[in-house]
Amino acid sequence: MKTIVLLIILIIGSLCSLKAQIQIVPKMGVLYSNIQGNEPNLLFEGKAGFALGGDLRLGKKWLFQPGLYWLAHNVDLKGDSNSANPESIDERLNFQRVHLPLMGVYKFNLAVANLRAGTGLPYSFMTFYKENGVITKDMLQQNQLALDAEIGADILFINLDVHASYGLNDFVPDLNGSNLWWISFDIGFVLM
Repeated sequence: MKTIVLLIILIIGSLCSLKAQIQIVPKMGVLYSNIQGNEPNLLFEGKAGFALGGDLRLGKKWLFQPGLYWLAHNVDLKGDSNSANPESIDERLNFQRVHLPLMGVYKFNLAVANLRAGTGLPYSFMTFYKENGVITKDMLQQNQLALDAEIGADILFINLDVHASYGLNDFVPDLNGSNLWWISFDIGFVLM
């Protein structure tokens, strides 16, 4: 009987200490995305979009921070399809992606707030593309690896973040150097 009671106390104590090292952080925010392009006759112009998702923080000072986000991107494309046979292009690339960041984060504990800085290598994939012009969904990279960086602050239970991502592979494979990049400004709530 003593063994069972001690085992229950040990399990409850372990769960309580584990709870102190786990945080769930739902977030939403606005993002600005653009496509870097090396084509002289095409111009990509970034526009505002939307981010919705959250992170799971594991740890106290050094955090492992996996996340799940739904991102709505908008980028305008203007120019000519090629200089030999000009065809005027003026369209908006409207697409949505699921972004799965795996971040390593360091947390600075201050009296008023917790500051965080981290980086990681996320994977993202396209879930929707509105075809309304020359660029079709088949012309775009469906899966993408990126390099992410994030800085943020937790003030009481409110989370404020700036998150940036730069694609490591061409977003439009036919256009060399067409990397998708974006930056988001998020607000969230620290749960647990």
